[in-house]
Amino acid sequence: MVTFIADPGFFRADAVAIDWASIAKSQSAMGVRVNRPVPALTDDQLQFPLRLSWACRAELGVPHGVFTVWERAVPRVDLKPVDAAHSPIDGGTLVTFGQAAGRVVISGTASNVGSPSTVKLSWGTPTAQSIVAAQSQTSSAAATNLVFDLRCPGADCAVVSNLTNLSVAIVPLAEIVNASDWKEVEYVGLPVKPGGLAGTDYDGDKQGLVSALTSARDAAISRLTRGAPPLGWFPVLPSGVAAPTWAAPDLDKLVEVIEGTLLDRVAALYRPGLPEHDQALLSDVQAVDGPGAGVTPPPAVVRPATVDAAPWPLLVLPAATDPFYNLALGFGTALPRPALRQGPLTHVDASASALPEFMVTARYADGPVLRFPELNLEIPMYSGGDWAAYCPLTPHATTPAPVPFTAGVSGRTGAPVPSPYSLQPPTTIDQPWRENVRSTWNPAPAGAAFAHVTEYAPVRYAAGAAQAEALFDEDLDYGGWKVPTIPAADDAGVLATVDRLADIPLGSGGRHEGYGAAHSDLYGVWSPWSESVYAGTEPAAEPPMLANLKLATHYAGTPQCPATLEIDAFVEWRERSTTSVEFAAVFYPMAALTDGPPSGASPTSAPAGSILRTFSAAFAGDVPTGVGCTVTPYDADGAAPTPAGPGQGEPRRYRAHVDLPPLDFSTTFRWGVEVWARRALAVGPSPSAWAPADEAHAMRASVGSPVPVIPATVPLPGVPLASLPDSNGCSHVQVAWGAPGGTNVAKWVIWQASEEYLRERCGVADPDPRTVPGRRLVDVRQLLVDHPEPTRLAFRRVLEAPAAARAADVALARGSNSMQFFVVTSTTDAGADAPWPYNSSGVGGDHTQVFIAPRVLRPSPPLARPAATVAGLQLDLEVPSDVPVSTFRVYSVKNFDAARHADSMGAPVLVTALAPVTGDTDLVTGQQLYRASTVLALAPSWKPWYLRVVAVPDVSGVPELGVRGLLSPESDIVTAVVPPTTPPDLDALVITPLTADHTGMVARTATTAPEAATPFGTHRLGAVAGSAAAIDTEEQAQAMALADFSALSATDPSPLPAAGTTVLVRGPRAGGETPLAAFFTRADATQPIDVLVRIVDPMGRITEQRATAPGWSPNPPNLTLVSVTASSATATVVTVSSTENRVAEPPFVLSVKATTRPLLVPRLPSPLPGPAPLPLPRPTTLTAQIDLPDIPRAGGLRPPRPLPSPIPLPRPTGSGIEFAYRLSGHIVLYDILIPLGGRLSASVTLRSPDGTQTTVTASA
Repeated sequence: MVTFIADPGFFRADAVAIDWASIAKSQSAMGVRVNRPVPALTDDQLQFPLRLSWACRAELGVPHGVFTVWERAVPRVDLKPVDAAHSPIDGGTLVTFGQAAGRVVISGTASNVGSPSTVKLSWGTPTAQSIVAAQSQTSSAAATNLVFDLRCPGADCAVVSNLTNLSVAIVPLAEIVNASDWKEVEYVGLPVKPGGLAGTDYDGDKQGLVSALTSARDAAISRLTRGAPPLGWFPVLPSGVAAPTWAAPDLDKLVEVIEGTLLDRVAALYRPGLPEHDQALLSDVQAVDGPGAGVTPPPAVVRPATVDAAPWPLLVLPAATDPFYNLALGFGTALPRPALRQGPLTHVDASASALPEFMVTARYADGPVLRFPELNLEIPMYSGGDWAAYCPLTPHATTPAPVPFTAGVSGRTGAPVPSPYSLQPPTTIDQPWRENVRSTWNPAPAGAAFAHVTEYAPVRYAAGAAQAEALFDEDLDYGGWKVPTIPAADDAGVLATVDRLADIPLGSGGRHEGYGAAHSDLYGVWSPWSESVYAGTEPAAEPPMLANLKLATHYAGTPQCPATLEIDAFVEWRERSTTSVEFAAVFYPMAALTDGPPSGASPTSAPAGSILRTFSAAFAGDVPTGVGCTVTPYDADGAAPTPAGPGQGEPRRYRAHVDLPPLDFSTTFRWGVEVWARRALAVGPSPSAWAPADEAHAMRASVGSPVPVIPATVPLPGVPLASLPDSNGCSHVQVAWGAPGGTNVAKWVIWQASEEYLRERCGVADPDPRTVPGRRLVDVRQLLVDHPEPTRLAFRRVLEAPAAARAADVALARGSNSMQFFVVTSTTDAGADAPWPYNSSGVGGDHTQVFIAPRVLRPSPPLARPAATVAGLQLDLEVPSDVPVSTFRVYSVKNFDAARHADSMGAPVLVTALAPVTGDTDLVTGQQLYRASTVLALAPSWKPWYLRVVAVPDVSGVPELGVRGLLSPESDIVTAVVPPTTPPDLDALVITPLTADHTGMVARTATTAPEAATPFGTHRLGAVAGSAAAIDTEEQAQAMALADFSALSATDPSPLPAAGTTVLVRGPRAGGETPLAAFFTRADATQPIDVLVRIVDPMGRITEQRATAPGWSPNPPNLTLVSVTASSATATVVTVSSTENRVAEPPFVLSVKATTRPLLVPRLPSPLPGPAPLPLPRPTTLTAQIDLPDIPRAGGLRPPRPLPSPIPLPRPTGSGIEFAYRLSGHIVLYDILIPLGGRLSASVTLRSPDGTQTTVTASA
């Protein structure tokens, strides 16, 4: 037995029961409105309401033989429960069966009672397009458990909503198609001629119902007779306009056309040996007429063109879209009404066993292959064999109408709105515009509940017309209509139809048309019509384009300045003739360059303060005439005038020139203008709108005031000197000017000319070098008056200054020594330059500013000779110089680094130079010597003073020579010392002990005396310690040894000197002082001792300091008994406290001695009877000592023994006594654990580093 392969993804069939009687009744009710009733269908037309269709995927192909149609009564078979997988999905729960099912029964409990519960079966990914069956039920309070029983061509999953506690049972698709109760009904294939299809192995000679096989052609006509739709589209549109009369094709002629033309083109699909899955790869490229072919007159070049008439789409496209071709080509059939089910077929019960169900099979040599060209990958899916497509019966009566489309993010709803698809300009000037209209709507809904829409019929009718015209053609080959196939959706996801091009009549006000469309499915069931009304007209006249707007003015001596306006207008002449162009210009004052026109300015009105002017160009044919202006035709580039007419190009260019009344610049510095234009036409809507119409393209221009601003200058008396040369050797001058307030100056321009160049331009010789500058100035100023143009050309622009500036610094050329002349002019915001002062009438006076670079002289470096005197530092000064010297600047400082430059030495002392003595000259240079002498009151100090001197020149007596003096170079550094007038200083002695027993001592002091030798010698120091009586003796004082300050040791003595010896050392100098320390030892600390330190300066002046260290008596250390505690029967803790420094060095020592005390037993009379008593134990003594720093803190690093006492005590080796310390506020407590119990006595001693000690006793 044959085993069928069932996969609806590759091979699928559908079976529908069409209620043609109900459809005819609906159409007839509407046809009565236009007196076009639809006649009732005959019994013969109603005999075959069951319609089947099938399709093959390109990856599978079509078989090389006929399809077989099978039928059986719906069986009652056992359902197979499946453990379906459940997962959440948008809209409900996704239930996956794990295999293909042809019947699915899902039961469950409604989640929300009263709301619809839905089951949608899908093949593959659950989408609207993949739904193969759907059912919806509404629960009630009495019935919350629902059962859904659905049959489908094949499903592997379901989306369930509003249903829980799901239970799923299925009948596998493979079990259905391979059941044994199927019976062959019909063989269906291509309508090939007898003998088959030439050049192929197609096997289809015998076709038709199994009970009455016939030829392929007769079988095709039989299928068409049984299944061709008896009705077409609805006879009337919703508006009442009659639709075009529908007509079915002539069935015999249709089959003849297929036999004569189509079969030969698709024969390659059935070529012997060609695998079915390769059929869709075939191509058939044919040459066709290219663009322009057949056009009169023909274009210069007709490009060849080709088209790929591939056989696969030639076969499957009509078979899958047209109800007649579907039957004729063998991809569908029609069967009689079930004998057991008479009456209207409005519902088909999936569980009813009385109705039939169908299956279509085909035999394939090869299985399908999935191809992925981008990956160069091919995947075979099945091997060859017999394929089956299961198709349970479903009712069908309506097809969805075109859904109106409205663009927008809120969705595609609302009335369909046709829109202009293309607007075509007139073919010749002043002829009508043409347009065609594009109507759009949404694709029909997808899914099992909706018919598969394949065709559409677009129609159009004029407003008020009774009959609509089809926007598609009648078929002249076999009758009927060439109904268009549903187009692909565009990028916006909508479908569209475009009507034929139509004229918009001149002067008609536009076209008013109605448009409609209806859908048809593969079985010829048409939807009702959707329609909409379109109103459109030709576009408004294209306004002129404006360019090159120029507003110009010039200065005529007053603020009222003549002005002109010029503008280019581009006018369209290809579509419409122009009768006139009107211009409107609004002139307005501007406060700033970026200001726009005032609010309210328009081509018809000007706000207060503005001026509206109009002018125009009238056309007589092609020739313009200016009204209020001059109009000149120009070529397309605007380069030159040209005769008016087509030779100007398209659009045509005209230049309008307007002479305006003067613009008043007395109250504003700038005038603006905005210009509009419009045109009047010979035909069509006229005039055009004013243009430009938007702010972004406004045609504006402005012009600034041409009135110049003349700067005011005041000539300085004489010839002022420029500055001294800067670091680059250039002298500087300051050119100044004035200007009235509120000017529109953009910048100031400074011009410069030298005396030599001015004379050269005028042909005048240079003057005698001995001529003073003032005399030369008079001569040059006369040249400026006598020769204005030559002298103007001698000036060059050297600097531009901003509008706010009233002075500018100008650097003269390096080495310049002649007079320099400066003139200042202005440039306004509008670019108006001030006139040259010597060239303009009405600009009188002298407008030059004159300077001359000075001749610079400076004295030689001065010479200073210091000498110390009783009155101070005597300083003699002299300097050789060619320029008079008025003053010497004397600088003094104690820091040598500061003396490297005079500028860093502080304020100088000014010393007036003496009048020079005739003949007192320098022996080397021969220059005049200038001398001075002074006494400097410098602060006395052993530290040297550093001196430098600068000579100050004086040229005030010869200003007319243009000479300036510079300070002389600094003199060399001169060193001078002013000794102090008082003995050296020495701080009071401070004596401190160095040892604990107060025998080692040190006496400290400090001095500011310099350690190093001075120009007058060195400081010497000495120290001695002894009894007061001994130091008082003359011998002791004379015996004191003095040492140079710098020779003193800088290291403290170690060990300390023996008694009777004193060692003096110095420490590091800080803050201008050197610390001194005298180390000594006294034999008896209890006796007082005196110390004497002496310093002698280079002048022999002595300073001494003496101090006495009193005798010392030691104090015993502090020790107090705190408590005695028996911590156990064999241990006692003694606690003492002390305020002494626990970590002092040398350390304090804590020692303890503990002794047990014997029991006191009373004396008894002579011996008692019985054994002799045991002897009493002998006393036990323990001792220990420890340095205080070695005692650990309670709870420290050393682990304590487990004693009852809370204090862990370490035990020194030997005695077993342990020590620990703890803090109680600011008091240190020492705990001593004695491993003795009972009666004991203990003494605790604290010995200080100086040998004194304190003992406390304790008993227990």
